[in-house]
Amino acid sequence: TIPTDLLNERREEVLAINLSDREYLDLKVLAKVIDETEALYDSVNRIFGRTEAPPLQIVRIESGSSLRIDLKGLADTVKEVKNAILEIWTKHRHKKADEIIDQHRVVSSGIEVLTQIDLRVKKRELTGEDGIRFRRAIVQSTLGLFKNGALIDEIPPIEVVDNVKLMDVFAYKLLAAPQEDLAVRQVVVTAP
Repeated sequence: TIPTDLLNERREEVLAINLSDREYLDLKVLAKVIDETEALYDSVNRIFGRTEAPPLQIVRIESGSSLRIDLKGLADTVKEVKNAILEIWTKHRHKKADEIIDQHRVVSSGIEVLTQIDLRVKKRELTGEDGIRFRRAIVQSTLGLFKNGALIDEIPPIEVVDNVKLMDVFAYKLLAAPQEDLAVRQVVVTAP
């Protein structure tokens, strides 16, 4: 009953979406998760000029206490999608969703696929307008997945967080002491 695509060790082309446990699963939520995933996949394909990429295909749906959907697509694109989701999740998992949505610039700083968009705009491979549209699509689709309770397999359902490291972010940054200038010191010493 398990598709051959999922039996082999090569899972680079499979994107597994897990919907969190909930009392009931509304069909609208499922449709939104599929739409957001497809929009993210399509945006990444368009960013990298992969016009011949196959569309995402459902290879398995598994239900029980939670719902898992395995989708097959172009391996390079699936890898970029996974990385984008992971980076955005890792960077902002401790912030409120409203803070993330309000600060698109902060959300997108340091995210690899968004950096690639900027590079392609600078090289004039994408227009500035397309760059803005793709950046917004990537961030909004990813946040849409989170909002609807969907994560990928690469994000564990439970994480142990080192709170001491988290507190380092709040620590005050001290300025380094000014370095003595040897020229000023010599002037002072040689003056009568």
